[in-house]
Amino acid sequence: KKKRCFVSLLTTMRETTVHEIENLLKEIKKEALPSSEWKNCCDSSDIQVFRKMLPGEHLYHIKVTTHLNFPLKVVGNLLYDLDLRKKWDKFVLETHVVEKIGDGQDIIYTSISTKGPISTRDFVQERIAVYDSTESECVQYIIYRSVEHPKEPVHSSKGYIRGHTHLSCYILTPDGDGDGTNIKLLSHSDFKGSIPAIFLNYVASNAPPTWFKTFKGACEDHEDACSLLPIFLGLHLSSPSSSSTPHEHEVD
Repeated sequence: KKKRCFVSLLTTMRETTVHEIENLLKEIKKEALPSSEWKNCCDSSDIQVFRKMLPGEHLYHIKVTTHLNFPLKVVGNLLYDLDLRKKWDKFVLETHVVEKIGDGQDIIYTSISTKGPISTRDFVQERIAVYDSTESECVQYIIYRSVEHPKEPVHSSKGYIRGHTHLSCYILTPDGDGDGTNIKLLSHSDFKGSIPAIFLNYVASNAPPTWFKTFKGACEDHEDACSLLPIFLGLHLSSPSSSSTPHEHEVD
């Protein structure tokens, strides 16, 4: 049986190759397509949330689609810039780059506040930023998946529980005039610990509208600051068979 490339826990800090990233994007693009597997669990005028569960699994895969009237430069910077993330995302206790491992690729650490008696969760993730112009429209991807890193061992002394990201990905596409951004979010994570799956699935299905409302407010609050920043676009894939050396792109 062919192993899906995004489900295994990475343990080496080597740079992910262009070929591996292209294969990963194929999986992501497939997941992002409409299919009968996805069940609509929230369909409002400004956001749609879908969920599915694969055989043998106990946690939902989540897909969110929405549109914000802010350019990609603003949306991308607020999602990618970790210093900005700490300012607007009230659930983030700490987040920082652990190690840069390649163009558009780094290892990040994030601890997340939880409510009530639930222990704080933290994550160590490989983050890959990809700018894909291989098709008719240019698309920005920000991909996350769990790794292990010696600089960020499990912080059991703090009472933290290490979560696991099988795959999370923001897919950002400028709308026709570039003044707005179409957003898709794919998410499949496990908070681990003793939290019942039924509770995790409820939160995963119902939290996105509130989170994106907060994110929209952050876009409003930080639009001017983001407009002054270059947007980091990461690896540039310019053709389906590209084998050239990846490089960083910045847009002033």
